[in-house]
Amino acid sequence: MWLVPPTRSLVSERAADPARTLLPAAPLSRYHPGFRSTEDLVIMSSWVGVALVCLAVNTGIAQHGSLGPRIAAFAGVRAALAEDPHGLANPASAGHPGRIGLAVTASRSYGLSQLQHVSGSLMIGVGRSTFGTALESFGFDEFRRLSAHAIGTRRMNGAPASAGVRITYTRFVIAGFGSLGNLRLSAGLRWSATTAVALGVVAENIATLRRDSQDAHRRLAAGLRAQVSNDLALFLDVDKESGFVPSVHGALELTVMNRFALRSGFSSAPMTFAFGVSARVGGVEAAVGTRRHQPLGWSRCAGAILARQTR
Repeated sequence: MWLVPPTRSLVSERAADPARTLLPAAPLSRYHPGFRSTEDLVIMSSWVGVALVCLAVNTGIAQHGSLGPRIAAFAGVRAALAEDPHGLANPASAGHPGRIGLAVTASRSYGLSQLQHVSGSLMIGVGRSTFGTALESFGFDEFRRLSAHAIGTRRMNGAPASAGVRITYTRFVIAGFGSLGNLRLSAGLRWSATTAVALGVVAENIATLRRDSQDAHRRLAAGLRAQVSNDLALFLDVDKESGFVPSVHGALELTVMNRFALRSGFSSAPMTFAFGVSARVGGVEAAVGTRRHQPLGWSRCAGAILARQTR
């Protein structure tokens, strides 16, 4: 259960004076049977405040690590990617036709050993379609966000375009106080204008069961991918999340000997810089990405992909 709706204004008020903002006029036992004093309520509100701050951080600026080490190294660029083995960026780019793939990711946010994210996804390409599922966990012992995703992608017949949807069920758990669930829908489009230029659009949380949850903010991202040469690709995204200023993301990817990749990126809001590397041998790829957020410091992400052809 949530004692109060999770909103950004309450997070800031609670940080200033949790006792003043949460002290009730009614008996404390009305709010929770374990409340016997003002001190109990203040202690509880502090934990809820920590959890809400984690939610805000995760949805706003720690989110990129959950999308895999490549997107972490791109500082969040994701709208026009050609393939996304992790399946959590643009639903129109999930997986690869005719290929089955397994991807795992682990990340640590801002050097906090207990604030970790792990995820795993399975993508199966059947003809022009790709179907997949992904599971992820973010948080620490007292607070955890658990998510399950179902992804579907369809490459258009006779056109260099694809479309996809992602349905996500998320459950937030606060130890000793209960949990809250939410169901969300996201969609994406990708179109190859030429052999060298591709455009993509992602609309996240276009439908949701709850709007009072921190993960329910609508977000729209649009971007392009330009293949400058056989070895160099440039990316540019602009995204806007409800309640936040627009953010510009730029990235580049340099392929070396068709086996290694060097990546770097930046974002404007918040101001971050990122870089990463990957190596591929046959159908196995390993990658790492790290990102520097000016006020909060470093976040690191590592992942592996195992893929094989099905046809």
